[in-house]
Amino acid sequence: MTAIFIDCPEFLAGLYTPELKAIVPDLVLEIGDPSPGQTKAMVAGAKYVINDHTYLPDEILSAAPGLKAIVFMGTGASSYIDLAAAERRGVRVRTISGYGDRSIAEHAVALMFAAGRRVAEMDRAIRAGGWQTVDGIEFLSKTLGVVGTGGIGTEMVRLGAGLGMNVIAWNRSGVAGGLPCEAVELDGLMARADVVSLHLGLNEETTGIIDRRRLALMKPARQRVA
Repeated sequence: MTAIFIDCPEFLAGLYTPELKAIVPDLVLEIGDPSPGQTKAMVAGAKYVINDHTYLPDEILSAAPGLKAIVFMGTGASSYIDLAAAERRGVRVRTISGYGDRSIAEHAVALMFAAGRRVAEMDRAIRAGGWQTVDGIEFLSKTLGVVGTGGIGTEMVRLGAGLGMNVIAWNRSGVAGGLPCEAVELDGLMARADVVSLHLGLNEETTGIIDRRRLALMKPARQRVA
């Protein structure tokens, strides 16, 4: 066996067309959620593994001496693969660049509206048989601060601008040109923004980057939504 998709969702299996089979004729599709023991057995003889959502620790990688590469069907491979163990064993790990960028940014916008319009609070009241009038926020002309302008953050900038918001952004390596936003320093962003949307990978550099001091820079709660 050369290649195996260890936890293929059914809808993806349906996309394995004859044309794709001609390109990768020996790909084995395993449907479902394998147990650790099943996963270990599946990867044991594989050279290439496709992984959708199954955790691959060193214990499992050690059972696959011929493994050359793992393709993770997303971007957050570190949550599902022991990357240090893979590197030690010479196993390349590849991800799907840009996967979910728009979807996650849209979800962030949904959370922004939920907070600004107090949707969950009103929903709970109605389901309990009550009815209350609460104050919300209109986002037109409000300032959106986007922290991190990678794939997701870039989409968030564009969505915010499309809503008529004034978008400011900060990125560790600088904000790319051509985006509909103003590049600012992080402290300035926290002080000016009505809404802050955080889109940074969690690592040693970013842990605690939004701390007590930076939260204190924000406008009083009555003047913004965060």
